[in-house]
Amino acid sequence: MAVGQTTFLTVRAIGRFEKAFGNDANIYLYTRPTILTHITGGVRGKKKTQVIQSLKLRFGESRKGQPLEGISNHLWDALAAAVYHHDGAKLGHVDWAAINR
Repeated sequence: MAVGQTTFLTVRAIGRFEKAFGNDANIYLYTRPTILTHITGGVRGKKKTQVIQSLKLRFGESRKGQPLEGISNHLWDALAAAVYHHDGAKLGHVDWAAINR
């Protein structure tokens, strides 16, 4: 499978984070499909709009005065990852990156 430049940039960024923070047990790597499946409840397709809709159903709208006020663009992805991590801590998540250690 061919990969693009952004894949290598991501791998480099992860390496820099691990170097800066050490090989700590508090660093977790999650795959995007795992996060999307968790957030959307296993809905097929898992487009970003489905993730946003699922987060809005869970936390409320992103209008002024609502809990998600100001969330846009990449912040939706960050929120989805944070929700997965928080839920995983309660439910017993699998850290896929730690499996090969």
